[in-house]
Amino acid sequence: TVSVQENSNEGTPSTGMRVVLDSAQSSPEILDIFRAPGNGYQDYTVVNIDTTAFEDGGTLTIYVQVGSADAAGSFDLFDSDAELPTEGIPEALVSAWGIKPNTATTIRHRFERGEVFKLGATGDWFSKKGDLNAFYLKISVEEN
Repeated sequence: TVSVQENSNEGTPSTGMRVVLDSAQSSPEILDIFRAPGNGYQDYTVVNIDTTAFEDGGTLTIYVQVGSADAAGSFDLFDSDAELPTEGIPEALVSAWGIKPNTATTIRHRFERGEVFKLGATGDWFSKKGDLNAFYLKISVEEN
């Protein structure tokens, strides 16, 4: 079962979309946008990825494709309890930075037990501040 839920908590930073994965169906696809925040900053669009159904852990694979607009993208994966930074170099579990328009990459993270991760998508530091672009994700888990 895949459950995609939009969260809206007014007055707090974007908590984003929530994707719940389990072994029956674990390859949801997401289409959203990110904004370029300017050099040295992050303005994350957040996708919460719930892998708690995978009690024995696994490998989280996130295929990322950036749209055709001008902004390049940067993607950072965090633990659920991490506070997402708004500036400086993020201390992420894994990152993919400078993904150019019309290109794709794959992010992989091995985890020991199921948990909730936060994927932050933002424009890279070298894109013009305020520029937008789309991004597409296909998320899957291979069980341990």
